[in-house]
Amino acid sequence: MNHGDEVLLAVESVSKAYSGTTVFDNVSFDLESASVTWLRGHNGSGKSTLLNCILGADEVDTGTISWKGHPRRETDAAFRGAVSAAVDSNSYFSDVSVIEHLRLIAVCNGVRGSDEAALHWCDRSGLAAVSDALPGALSSGQRQRMALAMAMIRPFELLVLDEPERHLDTEGCAWLADTLAEFVAAGRAVLAATHDSALADSIAGTTIELGQ
Repeated sequence: MNHGDEVLLAVESVSKAYSGTTVFDNVSFDLESASVTWLRGHNGSGKSTLLNCILGADEVDTGTISWKGHPRRETDAAFRGAVSAAVDSNSYFSDVSVIEHLRLIAVCNGVRGSDEAALHWCDRSGLAAVSDALPGALSSGQRQRMALAMAMIRPFELLVLDEPERHLDTEGCAWLADTLAEFVAAGRAVLAATHDSALADSIAGTTIELGQ
């Protein structure tokens, strides 16, 4: 670990099974500030399940998950305030516009100048032209951009993403890679499950292979 880097997340010997079928087994890694860790593996290798366990939406059967040296507790306000996630592009209110979604996230997370922040992320994510549209009127790629912008607009130390490249075109993938690189350069950490080798190769980091 480089001097000044901080271990934010420690995953130690975690395993998970459903109905006797192993999802992942004996997985360990540390995630430091100013770094990116990629979770790779075939469909069904447990990438999404591991992310859910890290976020507290599910629990591992064995092993430990720690945040800054203490057991990770999803109910811990400090943990919730430090970790942002985009794991499902279908998590939205059907009768709330794009910019209203971003404004709501900004206000709930204490972002100063929430209106300006919402406008900024609408523009930055390529959604300015559809900022007043409802999610149902968006393409799948636009909904993915909205989900990512909702995770990125709020303060965080760790950004957790599940296949963030999903439904994005070439331009969208380039925007995603550039934005994640900026976050890492600013000292934030990224943990992302991905099938996209180009995305994983775009930012030097640690790769964890599941399902081997």
